[in-house]
Amino acid sequence: MLAGFILMAQMATPSLTYRQAKAQADADENSLPAVVHVHLLESQDKVLKAAVAECARPHPNLSPFTVVLSLHADGSVAASWLQGRTPFARCVRTQLVASGVPGHWPAAFHTSFEVSFHGQ
Repeated sequence: MLAGFILMAQMATPSLTYRQAKAQADADENSLPAVVHVHLLESQDKVLKAAVAECARPHPNLSPFTVVLSLHADGSVAASWLQGRTPFARCVRTQLVASGVPGHWPAAFHTSFEVSFHGQ
C-alpha cells in the first residue's frame, strides 16, 4: 500500500511543465561524458523494453509519446511527465516510474524516453 502512495506521488503534477522538464532532460543528457551516456542509453533500453513488454496488449494504440523522468542519484524516480494520452503510454510511464533507470546519476538528473513505432 505504501508503495502505491509513493508511486502516485512520483506521478503527481511536478513543479516543472512538461516542456521545461523535456528541455532539462535534453540538457542533462547532453552534458554526460560519452562513457556515461552509453551507460544511460543501455539502461534506458533495458527498462523501456521491460515496460513495453509489460504494457503490450492485443492491438495497443501505438501513437508516439514521450516520458520524462527526474531521477535521484540512485536511479529511482523523483518525478515524471508524460506527453501522450493513450492507455499504452500511461502504462509505460507507470512501469518506468516503478523501475527507475539503474545507475548512478547526478542529483536531480532528467532523462527522456521518446517512443514511436514507425512502420509498425
